[in-house]
Amino acid sequence: MVKNSNFIKETEEYIKKINAEAVYFTANEEERTAIFIADISSADQIPKVAEPLFFMGGKVFCNNLMTMNDLKKGLS
Repeated sequence: MVKNSNFIKETEEYIKKINAEAVYFTANEEERTAIFIADISSADQIPKVAEPLFFMGGKVFCNNLMTMNDLKKGLS
């Protein structure tokens, strides 16, 4: 069970703060995992997204994703 009674409230506030486009909850390698999809246009925005998760005791992994339009533009 989640030990922090404010977990849902804090998670909803975080989602709103980073303007997440989508959020998924799952298990990965036997650990609770949350996947946040957010548009980060430059690397200097990463601390704004990552730091709150560190304070919540989380591990953070950042991955870059492209849409099909991004791929087409990059390959042109």
